[in-house]
Amino acid sequence: MRDIIDVESLKEITDLTDGPSGMVPQMIDLTEDDEIEEVPGPNSRRIQSPPSAINPDIGKKYSPHPNRGVNSNWSQRDVTSWLAPWQPSSSKRTLEVIDVDNEVEVPESKAPKFHDEDSETEYTSIYDALLVNDPRNWQALNLYADQLDVPRNLGDTLQKLTLGLQHGPQFVSKISQQRPKSGPSSKYIPIWENMKLAVDKRSTTHHGALFSHTDHGVMPLMKLKLVDQYKYAPGAINKIAQKNGCIAVGSASLGGQPDQPDETGPDPYNKDGALTIWKGKPYVLTGHYKEISIPNPIPNQPQLLETKYYAVNNLCFDSCSDVLVSLGNDKSVLVWVYDDDEEKYVWARKWGQSCVSAPSEIAFQENGPAFAVGERKLHIWSGLEVEEVISDSFQIGKRKDHEVATLAWGQARTEHLVFASSAPIGDGYDGTHQAIDVQTQSISWTFNNSEAGCCMSLKPGGETLALVTQPDENMFKLKLFDVKGANGTPHASIDIQFHGDSVGEINMATWSPDGIFLAIARNDNSTHVYDMRMLSDDPLFVYQHRGPSAVNPGHESFGVVSALWTTSLSERPYLITGGDDGCVRMWNPLKSREDTSGVPIMQADSDIAALHIGDPHQGQYPLVVGDGSGQVYIYDVHGF
Repeated sequence: MRDIIDVESLKEITDLTDGPSGMVPQMIDLTEDDEIEEVPGPNSRRIQSPPSAINPDIGKKYSPHPNRGVNSNWSQRDVTSWLAPWQPSSSKRTLEVIDVDNEVEVPESKAPKFHDEDSETEYTSIYDALLVNDPRNWQALNLYADQLDVPRNLGDTLQKLTLGLQHGPQFVSKISQQRPKSGPSSKYIPIWENMKLAVDKRSTTHHGALFSHTDHGVMPLMKLKLVDQYKYAPGAINKIAQKNGCIAVGSASLGGQPDQPDETGPDPYNKDGALTIWKGKPYVLTGHYKEISIPNPIPNQPQLLETKYYAVNNLCFDSCSDVLVSLGNDKSVLVWVYDDDEEKYVWARKWGQSCVSAPSEIAFQENGPAFAVGERKLHIWSGLEVEEVISDSFQIGKRKDHEVATLAWGQARTEHLVFASSAPIGDGYDGTHQAIDVQTQSISWTFNNSEAGCCMSLKPGGETLALVTQPDENMFKLKLFDVKGANGTPHASIDIQFHGDSVGEINMATWSPDGIFLAIARNDNSTHVYDMRMLSDDPLFVYQHRGPSAVNPGHESFGVVSALWTTSLSERPYLITGGDDGCVRMWNPLKSREDTSGVPIMQADSDIAALHIGDPHQGQYPLVVGDGSGQVYIYDVHGF
């Protein structure tokens, strides 16, 4: 009997042929029992796999673009066009190609040859070549060899997974962790060692990104290298900030405490350097100081003048400009601007004449020039213009022996609000917590809580406020408030316990970028991470710095004072902490509880006092570290 095929389909077969002359890939399956079988047309199923994924030999011989990557046009071809060509059988059969209208006969010499095996054998051979689970159909491809960064244990990791086609050829959209329950592919166990992971070249600069996360684990995407380190600070580093390639560092200073009534003069070891700028090289900004008169040891001689340099408690860059604001123990707020001619920061104005005590808390409006400063009162400046000297001041609570312990500026729907908490200057555990409306210059509401404030953090989006309070010694509470709805009553509350004889302190609280986790840094050298979807007294993770203490002799240990979140290229959250062991570690909250050792990033000479993770898109350095001895370490990215 005759085998029949449509002319247009034959023309399609010929057009798809990229192999040697006379070799036509098999596209249809004819049997002796059937007069004609359906020929795959333009709507044939396709599969996005390289040619060698079907048959490695054919991938070598007939791939029209063997050196191209995953975006080559082979993925737009009929999958069957990459099957191995059938060898002509010994018995000849006549293939007559019929035009539907004219029935034009094509000579046998120009038609493809077919096996004369039975249809069951032919079907099995074709289908087996389509099985991506079959290791015989896989061949390692050296795609983008200069861009591959595959961990050595990739095969071991992927071997645990199963990839299968069910119910015939179809698009493969995901990897299932379970073998298919039915279908001819379920008998295969994939051997992933023969498969390479082709990685498209991606930008290695991402907001706050230090590591890239993939489904098979964490692999370093950017290697950090020490660019510079210097020690100008006369004490432990208090704060680090970055803006446009400039790094501002504020530190403590020996003898740089606020003035005392019985003070007779500066400490002999008191010196300048509590405020420095690094831009290619470090230099000192002298601003927080005062000339003090001391008695002259020589009788009947004028008094002597000596300079006292104060510690810098906090600093921050304006979010909309290059202006820098610093807070010092001289009870002043200094504004610094960048001078293009001198190529350095210069003093612009001294504010804070109304400050009763040394300011320590500062927060800038997210998308504006306004900022808030906390000391015994809360001061809100509406701008940074040199002429601006007026601020709105608020007494947080009714007691004057309280100070602003923590504050935060709202975001998005709460951007018009500033949240502030107070705590006693001396002994006591009472406090007041209020929301101040910047637009109306009034107190919007007072939170239903009378415990001393420790720290607070606003969830990304500005709708939920996490507030840590201290009702008694070694007792702390974490409370959540719906600030979007102006609700002063907490909708969730848990106890934070400290054990042992030492006095416990909470140093800071910070939300993860996705709003799922909350990290609380403690002075017992640990960081507790809570899952805010299922908040309970027991933390989800306890990340402990277990190394030997690197605190200088005679100095106090403050535990983990810095805990910052960063994200990977795939937006996976990672926590960066620094402990008194002098080590900066990275923690992955998506791993199991048993994996709590963390990944060491750097080791300092002393205990970690401050951290800052920069945004490379903004010309910032990925990591800047300050330790308890005043040393500053600057890391940059190399090797990409």
